[in-house]
Amino acid sequence: MSNNEKPEIVIPKGYTIDEMLDLEGDLWDEDPIGQEEVRIRFE
Repeated sequence: MSNNEKPEIVIPKGYTIDEMLDLEGDLWDEDPIGQEEVRIRFE
């Protein structure tokens, strides 16, 4: 992958973004180490 390509998150058929990003614990209260733009593709 070149530096210009955006990473891609694939959501399998039958799942939602919320289900795929369901993190346990208090991780949502933490600040991220980094942020970047990604593509989300639904199958």
